[in-house]
Amino acid sequence: IKNVTNKIMYAPLLFNSRIACKYELTKKKDLLVYLGRKDRRRCYNIFCNFKNVKNLNNTIKYAEFPYANKNSFADKKELMVHAFCVMNIYLIKHNQSGVTPDALSFGVPVIVSELDAYSEDINKFKAGIVLSEGDIDEESIKNAIYKIYANFNFYSNNAAYMFDQRFGEKSFNATWLPLIHSLLEKAKNE
Repeated sequence: IKNVTNKIMYAPLLFNSRIACKYELTKKKDLLVYLGRKDRRRCYNIFCNFKNVKNLNNTIKYAEFPYANKNSFADKKELMVHAFCVMNIYLIKHNQSGVTPDALSFGVPVIVSELDAYSEDINKFKAGIVLSEGDIDEESIKNAIYKIYANFNFYSNNAAYMFDQRFGEKSFNATWLPLIHSLLEKAKNE
């Protein structure tokens, strides 16, 4: 959404202040998670290859959501409190994904491509790793996974901070609350 000054404003997908990393630090973070539609245009085939060949180190486990009968928020939360990273690598340009803000809301860093709508902010906040369009292959994804795994606390804190700044309570109070009050005042005066 662009306001009259052409500044990009992010609409909070779900306004809340849940940041799992603040209260789930005792959980083991060993899951590489793939959220959303299973599509080769989102590198699902590479995720499956990592999972099936187990060509990452033996301490990393893999999870997908939704899966089988597990598709509730509670099921997703259980996955996310064990996640160290979410793969959300689009091979096609898109303008919004709920997967990225959802991962950030749990303090989970993301690996995205520069085609991701949030790639500039992910770079700015260091909330994960952004792959250039020409670098989307198994080796570069594997390197990004290892980098996040080795520096999880750094990326996790930045992911939680980005969520708060762009989608959470701070964003809502700074951007949307004044707009709502303005619209209510305008409606009241008409």
